[in-house]
Amino acid sequence: MLRQGGRVPTRASARAWVPWLQALDPRSKMLLCLAGVVYVLNASPPLLLAISALAMLLLLSSRIALRQVRTIGSTLIPLIVTVLVTWPLFYSRGNDVWFAWAFVRITRDGVEGGISTALRIVALVYVLALLAATTDQARLIRALVKLGLPYVWGLTVSMALRYIPTLYTLNQTVVEAQRARAWEVPRGNPLKVARAYLPVLIAVLIGAIRLSEQTTMALTARQFDAHRPRIYYREVTFRRADWLLSALAVAALFLLVVHALA
Repeated sequence: MLRQGGRVPTRASARAWVPWLQALDPRSKMLLCLAGVVYVLNASPPLLLAISALAMLLLLSSRIALRQVRTIGSTLIPLIVTVLVTWPLFYSRGNDVWFAWAFVRITRDGVEGGISTALRIVALVYVLALLAATTDQARLIRALVKLGLPYVWGLTVSMALRYIPTLYTLNQTVVEAQRARAWEVPRGNPLKVARAYLPVLIAVLIGAIRLSEQTTMALTARQFDAHRPRIYYREVTFRRADWLLSALAVAALFLLVVHALA
């Protein structure tokens, strides 16, 4: 079909532009995350802040929405608060005591340890988000298969991840159907709560078994054989950017090892 002006759309112009992190091979991003995790585990608090900020900037540069980046951090707030409160209570080593009462002893080392641990958790999550938030599930599983994961295992992981939202939707549907029939969950006694959820659990279990039977029949109808060589519609390949990123990650790990041995 001709567009207005008589220009014929080509395949290159119709292809959507892919952000740079999403276009990378998952294996190069795995190596980048490995280097980031190693640095996070050995970094001081100022460096942890720098790593977290750098990971956020990389996510934003690859068209990850600012709201999604903030959501990653906001979900960690309960865990961070728990670490900041409990760490000084259980780690009371050091001579610089800030507060002491009965068996409670809060020291400077304990407070600094809690802050360092909280920053380390935030940095780890954002570093791993460089892979999780920018990699399609199918490409990730294909990359793991190319790294040596057996194809059957890769297919199993892929299907398990695929059907998690389906089972969640099934559970929500069953709960809404039970509530429409005046189903109520009692409060207080955990045994009564668990007994009240039995109708929902049974219905979801039956639905999961039915879904597994349908999947088995679909694979059988397509003559699925895990031991035959397979071809792929979309292959993952290393490009120049992947080699460059991998070289930078390896160099960063090498510098860390040299610094540790010096």
